[in-house]
Parts: sequence; C-alpha cells; structure tokens
Amino acid sequence: MPDESDFPMKFPRNSFIWKKVTTEGNGPGKLYSHCMHFYQPINSILIYGGKSDGNISTSIQSTIHIIRMDNLNWITVETHGHKIPKRASFASTIAGSQLIVFGGVKENFN
Repeated sequence: MPDESDFPMKFPRNSFIWKKVTTEGNGPGKLYSHCMHFYQPINSILIYGGKSDGNISTSIQSTIHIIRMDNLNWITVETHGHKIPKRASFASTIAGSQLIVFGGVKENFN
C-alpha cells in the first residue's frame, strides 16, 4: 500500500492547507533527481528522468510523463527518432516547445 508521500499534493493559496490530489492513469512513481516543468501551452506538468528506488545502476529513468492539469490525467509520452538517454541530477528548462537538458548523470555514471 503506498504511503501518503506517494500521492501528488496541492497547497491552495487561499487555505494554506496541504491536500491530497486524486489523479488518473499511471504516473512516474517515486522519483528523485528528476526535472519537473509546467508547460503552459497544454496546461500540463512535464516530468523527465531521475532515479527510482532500486539498484542504482538500473534505477536511472528516461521516461517522460505529463499530467494534464485540467483533468489530472497522467500520460506517458511515446517518443520517436533518437532514443532519449537515461539521465538524473541534470539541469533543464523548457524553451518554446523544447525540453533542453544539460549535464547530469547517465546510466553508467558517465
């Protein structure tokens, strides 16, 4: 059974009380050293990379998850073309419609 830290939370500015948010779909699970950006054009939060619990050599992620803020539905993004590298502890930003990632640690600590 997931503990309370597994669930997204919100902090409404008018009440200043943390509240659990119920979402639909499969989210990224427990992560750390990932990026999370709000992307205004589609009213969504994008999460990429990071580390999950488990073996450090296999726990670095390359998936992109999006949660739509209008319906709180998780989407796992299918990418095409060049394979997205597994990466954690990096710097990132969204510029226009592009996620730009720099540095960090790759799967074999390169």
